[in-house]
Amino acid sequence: MTTTKALARVLATAGLSGAAALHAAWAAGSSWPAADDRELAELVTGSGDIGMPPRTASLAVAVLLGGAALASSGPFDGGRAGRAIRVVRVAAAAGLLGRAAAGGVVACRLLRLPEPAERFRELDRRWYRPVCAVLGLSLLLGG
Repeated sequence: MTTTKALARVLATAGLSGAAALHAAWAAGSSWPAADDRELAELVTGSGDIGMPPRTASLAVAVLLGGAALASSGPFDGGRAGRAIRVVRVAAAAGLLGRAAAGGVVACRLLRLPEPAERFRELDRRWYRPVCAVLGLSLLLGG
């Protein structure tokens, strides 16, 4: 395995695991890193007025991110499972790269959420989109 591939796998696995843990914490009722649920909703959905998505949605995202992290780590590459793992990696990469390219405003519209506030837009420009791009590329390079 090349150094680039190994580093990409470590980055993807660590980043996706962290994102999965964060979504799991939200599913369990945590408002971290925000002070309360209203502020968290503003950070996550762009609007504190609508509240956080249902906890089951956060749990579903946590499971998907955790599965992508497991697929990116590499222990299941061989044999019959190898093809399925590659499909998971490519699907996760496509989702993350699509989110990075489209941005949070488009994502909010697709989810039929209100237009996001400026704070969300700024976080999306500075953090959310770049993180999605890096994780998506890491999945592809580590595959």
